[in-house]
Amino acid sequence: MFVPIKIQTNFIFNKQKNECWEKLAWEYNSIQTTGLRTGQQLKSWYEQMKKIAKQHKSEDKMNLLQTGRRDIYSSNHHIR
Repeated sequence: MFVPIKIQTNFIFNKQKNECWEKLAWEYNSIQTTGLRTGQQLKSWYEQMKKIAKQHKSEDKMNLLQTGRRDIYSSNHHIR
């Protein structure tokens, strides 16, 4: 059966990424004391943190454009 190289490459690449997330989960769980996490859970958390960081960056940029200065003590920029 013929599978286009791009599709085959994406499949292999995605499989490798998932294996990396599972390996990361295994390493994380080996030192974690509050509960076990799956690779998918860690990936979701990572994606959420990236989204929050992007929002903060956008807020900082808007603040800079509106006020002409950066507010480094903003209460909006804390990570839970």
